[in-house]
Amino acid sequence: MRSAARTSASRGTRPPIRRIRRRWCCSGDSFDSWSGDGGGGGGWRSNLLALSEDRDLTDGLTFKTMIADPAMPGYAKEIIGSAHDTSGNGDFTAIPAAGVTVGNRHYIEYMQIKAWGAAGRWTTNFSEIAYSDDDGQTWTKSGVKWDSGSKFAQSAYLKDGGYVYMFGTPTGRFGGIYLSRVPEADILTKASYEYWNGTDWTANDETAAVRIVDAPAGELSVAYNAYYDKYIMTYLNEDRAAIALRSSSELTGGWSGESEIATGGGIPRALRRVHPPLESAGQGSLFPHVAMAAVQRISNACYARARQSRAQSDRRPELRGSNVRHDLGAVGAGERQRRRGSQRRLVPQRRQ
Repeated sequence: MRSAARTSASRGTRPPIRRIRRRWCCSGDSFDSWSGDGGGGGGWRSNLLALSEDRDLTDGLTFKTMIADPAMPGYAKEIIGSAHDTSGNGDFTAIPAAGVTVGNRHYIEYMQIKAWGAAGRWTTNFSEIAYSDDDGQTWTKSGVKWDSGSKFAQSAYLKDGGYVYMFGTPTGRFGGIYLSRVPEADILTKASYEYWNGTDWTANDETAAVRIVDAPAGELSVAYNAYYDKYIMTYLNEDRAAIALRSSSELTGGWSGESEIATGGGIPRALRRVHPPLESAGQGSLFPHVAMAAVQRISNACYARARQSRAQSDRRPELRGSNVRHDLGAVGAGERQRRRGSQRRLVPQRRQ
């Protein structure tokens, strides 16, 4: 095992800044037409994959094309197959949870849903990694799986320092957040995964993983923001019906208090999660969550204000949003003791 000091991502080892040229965006259950809340109707596809070359997110994200069925040009196809067994005892649907690109191969972790439960709750048969070697046209189920009781039933990926970090939550939207990692070349070798136990990495033992952020958290996304020199995570806090944001200088701990980016009243149900798009090979990644898109827009505004003001100070402009509620009392594991320090917050109070 390696020491935490050498394995925790820290200043000087952050992901390189890349110019984003393409973005893959993967969505869950889709149908040919609207049939009311809860889905249903004809043309059920468990997942779709869209491609965007849009480099300016300030006016939204424009898709160039979607992966289509060759037999039906122009008709987006289901990329990861599902039996659509609605009995509650089979393969109900296959919902994408995370995506990452290593080299020229794309990876998606998806959940094979067994049954839907009460709001924010469901059960899985397993979660599995699928991969594509032909730029998303076809996908192979790898057999690398996490069972229904796993702490990594749904995940978020982040590449950093030759590793793919996998942040995980149990099924549903009410669990805590856990952390594992694997060398990029070994992403399909489950025995190569290491799990953060609070002080160090434990090899090939998921039970050693401890929470790095307390519950509730669902449908997670994580990215690195070079401008603020922070890792940023967003997720749905189902108890508050809000998209929440936390930041940290380290992946393994020290996550800030929770901030609300948007509340349920202003978020269509289908948009409370936009699944992490895949990176185009070597071209970086998109802020994957709906909230991350908001952070990107705010960051762009900060850059513009900084250029216009030509501030003599090197202090970075603060992120501001009219609906941001900062530091609601829920803090990540280990953060309570760090609060006594003078760590600068990423997200400030409401705009006056």
